[in-house]
Amino acid sequence: MPKGSDLLVAALANEGVERIFGVPGEENLDVVESLRNSRIELVVTRHEQGAAFMAATYGRLTGKPGVCMTTLGPGALNLTTGAAYALLGAMPMIMITGQKPIKRSNPLISCKEMHRGAESAKVVLRQRLSEDSRAPR
Repeated sequence: MPKGSDLLVAALANEGVERIFGVPGEENLDVVESLRNSRIELVVTRHEQGAAFMAATYGRLTGKPGVCMTTLGPGALNLTTGAAYALLGAMPMIMITGQKPIKRSNPLISCKEMHRGAESAKVVLRQRLSEDSRAPR
């Protein structure tokens, strides 16, 4: 019986995904193992932000969604700068992150940490957008 990670990788392969940029970790090891047995290439990066920028740029150059993958929590939050870059440049991108089983995690703490980081990313993005709107066209 196939695992969920096998089904995810098969779906990505069926959509024509050729490579995934990312950082392997405990939470996404099943996906990494499923990738090893597929035709999709895993491009390992040193930092999640690099994976996000690579995926966004891949999407920009090919017109196909660039895919990046990371672990949960801070790893997922590190994708936000690349996600903002992709959004502002209209670059197709898919982000996959790991997640702890709900029974073992404290969702309240995780949500608070993610919300705090996401709010600071939104402030930077909002500030950048307002600066761009004053620029001459």
